[in-house]
Amino acid sequence: MKKMYWLLLFVTLPAYSADFAKSIQPFFARNCYSCHNARLKTGGLNLEAYINAASIAQEPETFEKI
Repeated sequence: MKKMYWLLLFVTLPAYSADFAKSIQPFFARNCYSCHNARLKTGGLNLEAYINAASIAQEPETFEKI
């Protein structure tokens, strides 16, 4: 099952990368980066560290909480 998850992730990752650049990153910039940035890390969360869909996919448990 775990292998299937990773296979699905890598097949769909290019589409998510485009979505990240067009909608997710701008949303973070407007609503989240002022507190959850590399300097402040409010709540221990630095959203600026996530630069693309692949970086988000490496820590899915973080984004389940958001």
